[in-house]
Amino acid sequence: MPLHPSCSYVRSLGVHAPITEAVVDLRVEHSSPPDLRALRNLADTISKGPVKPISEWTGNILLHPDSSEVLSSQSLVKGYICPIGADAVVQFRVNGLAFGQLASYTNWPALRDQAMNHWHSYKQLSSPTKVTRIGLRYVNRIVMSDWDGNMEGRFQLRPVVPPEAGVVRWAQTRLVTHHSTAPENQAIVTQSVVPPDQQIGHPSVILDIDAFQDQLSIPSDSRSVLQILEDLRVYKNDLFFSALEESFVESLTGAI
Repeated sequence: MPLHPSCSYVRSLGVHAPITEAVVDLRVEHSSPPDLRALRNLADTISKGPVKPISEWTGNILLHPDSSEVLSSQSLVKGYICPIGADAVVQFRVNGLAFGQLASYTNWPALRDQAMNHWHSYKQLSSPTKVTRIGLRYVNRIVMSDWDGNMEGRFQLRPVVPPEAGVVRWAQTRLVTHHSTAPENQAIVTQSVVPPDQQIGHPSVILDIDAFQDQLSIPSDSRSVLQILEDLRVYKNDLFFSALEESFVESLTGAI
């Protein structure tokens, strides 16, 4: 059964999260490994820029007083990364695909539909036998232009800092959660407080939510893939808005 949003006040206010990155990630298994040349051809067909290999280094290092030679070291290509726009990227891998958008992100239906189009192409090419993991990751950056370093009153999720420690300049909090009534929906939530940088002249709070279901065994042509993505989006939204104080939510802009 699909989940239903629990943060109803978010819907009624029409508030949106300040999303800076959104990724759909699907992991699969095959009866035999897909042809890397075919994956490269698929990447070349849709790419709007240079296609880069995804490599994994393997090998053994011989430690000897008279030699620092590396034995049997090699780079194994595991797939290809191809840009398909100024801020959109597809990864075609031997174990699945990922589609991500950065500043070009507009809304969930657009992200979902593009990801599903690439998923269809990948399935036709590699014929995976089953889907083993479905993930949806959103990175939100909240710029704190008038912030005095106190997270109380704005964030329900925050590090507990004693007054003697002074003002928070950098901090990171990480949670691993699952949904209270649908425990198959899990998430890794990472909240980081970061100081100003050259691009953004104010402190920021970054809320990185990676919602997923793993240890799956779903046929690759099942409509459950899309339904699980929809459920994960609801869970992701609930996690984001529950991390904030309701009074702070109204000040946010962006798109979900």
